[in-house]
Amino acid sequence: MSQIDAGQIIAKIKSLRDNPKALMAALAFVFLLDGFILVRVQFIPLVHMWSKANKIKADIRQASVDSKSAATFKNSLNNLRAEIADLNKKAITEGDLPQALETISKFAAISTVKILRIRPMTEVRRLQKPVKVSNDEEFIREKISITAMAGFHQLGRFLALIENSPIFFDVRKLEIRTDSKEYTKHSITIFLDVVLRKS
Repeated sequence: MSQIDAGQIIAKIKSLRDNPKALMAALAFVFLLDGFILVRVQFIPLVHMWSKANKIKADIRQASVDSKSAATFKNSLNNLRAEIADLNKKAITEGDLPQALETISKFAAISTVKILRIRPMTEVRRLQKPVKVSNDEEFIREKISITAMAGFHQLGRFLALIENSPIFFDVRKLEIRTDSKEYTKHSITIFLDVVLRKS
């Protein structure tokens, strides 16, 4: 029976010899069927490899971003440590408070600001709780009140010197009252905070 079937198939192929279009269609069908069966077997692992390659590519991108973030974090950490060290240098001890007042007076003299009164506001300090940074270190803000006379330009220079001082000063409040008699001089009240390291 199988010989008859094979013979019939051979006869059909010989009959297609006279019809080239039908022969081409049959060959194309056999080629596509063969290609589909063979390629499908090879294509499935290729799809898995492609998805793994995409996942690895995404992991590499993420690792690159993470390494950049780690470097940025490390730089930020180093910058913060430098800022903390700088602020620690700018904090003075309670015994150095007269030095801070003297520094303010020097800045006033350089800026031609006439200080009428300068005093630490110790009554305010008593109400504050110290900030504990570690077991050994505590900081507190000492408030300083300054009453002075100056023009706007002199006041600006004075405030710039205070802000860039080697001692940490923080201008908390600034009041300016113009003098009706002399327009170039104004009555000024400044409230500063200075950071003190408790000894």
